[in-house]
Amino acid sequence: MMRRFFLYALLSLFLANLWGCSNAPIQKPKISVRHAEISRISFKESTAMFTIRVDNPNSFPIYLNGVDYGMSLNGNLVAEGSYNSKTTIPAHKSKRLEMPIKIRLTEIFGLVPSFIRQGQVRYTLEGTVKTPILNLPFHQVGGLGVKE
Repeated sequence: MMRRFFLYALLSLFLANLWGCSNAPIQKPKISVRHAEISRISFKESTAMFTIRVDNPNSFPIYLNGVDYGMSLNGNLVAEGSYNSKTTIPAHKSKRLEMPIKIRLTEIFGLVPSFIRQGQVRYTLEGTVKTPILNLPFHQVGGLGVKE
């Protein structure tokens, strides 16, 4: 009799623990642009370097397959692309991704007065971080300065 009671008590504790774990919410990773600057300007093209930080708030790792992105300067779409490196973000950790974006000079020619007057232009960087299970959108607006 005591043995049966002990078995039921152990089974109840196991099921309660299992139920508690299954109700733990899966949190969406947080994605933010940490740094943006123009790193190179030539007569044909310009290179902007964006650093994106992906924070994993979950108790399990997240596997990234890449990033699709588009960039607008002062409201004009000037670049689109993909970053196709695979990486893993450990549980409760973050990782920074460096993404160079090449922009043709003809597409930013109209932005020269903004660079001269203000030393920067407004950027919008948006896209999708790809994982094996789902795609996570991101959107950030900021100022893009010229590196001296």
